This record gives sequence, C-alpha cells and structure tokens, in this order.
Amino acid sequence: MISPAAILSMVAVGALWGCTNPFLRKGAVDSEAFDNSDANHNSHSNHNNHNNHNQQQLRLQHQKKRNGQRSLLRKLLDIRVWMPLLLNQVGSLLFYIQLGQNDLTVAGPFCNGISLVFSVVASTLLGEGNSHPARAMLGSSLVIIGIAICVTSEAQ
Repeated sequence: MISPAAILSMVAVGALWGCTNPFLRKGAVDSEAFDNSDANHNSHSNHNNHNNHNQQQLRLQHQKKRNGQRSLLRKLLDIRVWMPLLLNQVGSLLFYIQLGQNDLTVAGPFCNGISLVFSVVASTLLGEGNSHPARAMLGSSLVIIGIAICVTSEAQ
C-alpha cells in the first residue's frame, strides 16, 4: 500500500511540474518578444549597402550568432524563466526520489497525471485562454479517476 506521505510527495511533484508550466511558457514568450523586437531593431540599423555579398553574409551570420548568445543569456538571467525552471527541476529531483521509494507503475502515472491537472488549473487561474473548458474539466476528471484506479489497484 502507498503511504499517505508518498501520496503527498507525488502530489508535490505534480504540483511543481504542473504549476510551473504556464509560468515557463509565459516567461519564454515574453523573452522571445523582447528578443524579436531587439532583432528587428538591429536588422534595421545594419542595412548598409555593401558591394561584397559574401561580406554581408558573414556579418549576418556573426550577428545572428551574437543575437542568439544574447538571447540565451537574457533568458538565463530573466527570473520569469529561471525561477519556474528551477522549481520544475526540484520537482524532477523529488520524482527521482519517489522512483526509488515507490513502484514505477504508480509513481510515473500519478505524478504525470497530477501534473496535467495542476497545469490546467494554473493556466486557468493565470487567465490563459482555454478554447474548450468543459473538455479540460472532463479530461482532468478522467485523469484523477485513472490515478485513483492505479493507487487502489496497487493496494490490492
């Protein structure tokens, strides 16, 4: 039988994974929007007419590489990206601990299913649009029923 502490720990894993997904998505989108506006600004300021086409290509490649490095650094330094990522990785660490203490056939579906439910709830609370809220609720309910079946079948 799965202990209540193990169930709470698996719920914590699902919560860490699921609740951080909308924040990761939003942080990445916001960071991409900033990068795109920066790239558009740089591309407009560097449209000099050069006679040598190869030289232009090399400059563009170098600029793309530099922009990519800046983009990566900006994302790594942006708290909207790294904080949810860090919390998500803490959830992964707890998951690996769970795998050592509980049956894989229960811990895996339990954590992933609860993660899905928490992701739907967190996305809704953050105001992300859901085109089919009834389907999301039905799907979340079915996931919870499936998890209950896994847990109860493990107890027998």
